[in-house]
Formats: sequence, structure tokens, C-alpha cells
Amino acid sequence: MTTKRVLSVWEEDKLHIPVAEVDPSNPSTRDIAMDLIDTFRSSNYLVGLAANQIGYDARMILLLNNPNAQSCYGDELIIVNPTIVDMSEKMRGGWESCGSVPRTIARVKSPIAVTIEGYSISGQDFRRSLTGFAARVAYHEVNHLDGKTILSEGRPVIHAGLRRIKKCIGDMNRSGEKLLEQSV
Repeated sequence: MTTKRVLSVWEEDKLHIPVAEVDPSNPSTRDIAMDLIDTFRSSNYLVGLAANQIGYDARMILLLNNPNAQSCYGDELIIVNPTIVDMSEKMRGGWESCGSVPRTIARVKSPIAVTIEGYSISGQDFRRSLTGFAARVAYHEVNHLDGKTILSEGRPVIHAGLRRIKKCIGDMNRSGEKLLEQSV
């Protein structure tokens, strides 16, 4: 398969449009899954990926099967036609970045727990409850499939060069988890 370029919201209006469900048994669905994996593995900054971020009108996402693993290679999870069927009322505010919104971070709110349903790449029913960072990533990627980005979900936004973003992230890390838990 192929490593694809992650599309930017500055170039692609279609990232703001909800995508269509796909047939898990269609061979092209497996091809899209392989492109998601190849693109994810070639990146040094992604923690999840939605199919529309690499140009497909397909309701598919890639998440890490074990978000605490030392190495993510070989531990990717593809979810076909994912839907968040339940989420916690409690939300956590924090800074997020996105491969489709380069050089930008935004304050967003996301649930501390979600339950996601869909299908595996082999067409089996899939359901998993996620908490913490894994819930945040799943919520972020499903939002992409619904045509939403950190620009539509969060405020304020910092758009700057990479050095400025690294400094903001460094400042956040030095101030600890408390900053990430502050309400947006």
C-alpha cells in the first residue's frame, strides 16, 4: 500500500464534510486500512488518524490498540464505521494538536471516557470502552469523520511556528497535569 500525505484544513474544504460509511467486506476497505497504517507508521507525530485526513471518503479510523505501549508499530487498531455510542458527562479541557491543522494547537474539551462501536477490518462487531488519553484520541478521530476539527471544537487557538508550539507544550509539561485539567 502507500504512505499518503495528511491533508490540511488550510487546503481541503472536504475535511469539514462528514464522510460515508463503508462496507467492511469490500476489498477496497482493506486497502484504505493499509494506507492508514502505512501513513501512521511513517509519521513521527500522529497518535491517531482518520481516513478522510488522507483523502478517503470513508468512515474509518486508526487508533493505538495499547496507547501506553513503548512502540506503536504492529499495535494499530482499525475501526470501520466507528460511532461513539456513550460518553462521560465529565469533560476534560486541554491543548490538542492535529496533523490536519499544522502549526496549531487549540484548547478543546473532550470526554474522559467513551464507548465506541463499529466493525473490525475483518467485519466483526467491535465495541470498546476507553478512558483518559485513549478516549480523547478516539473522540478526536471520530470528530474528523463528522467533519469537525480542533478549530471547530476548541478555543483559544495558538497558530505559530513549531518552535512556539514546542515552547507552549514544554510550559504545559512543566506546569503538570493540573493545567490540562483546567476547564476550557
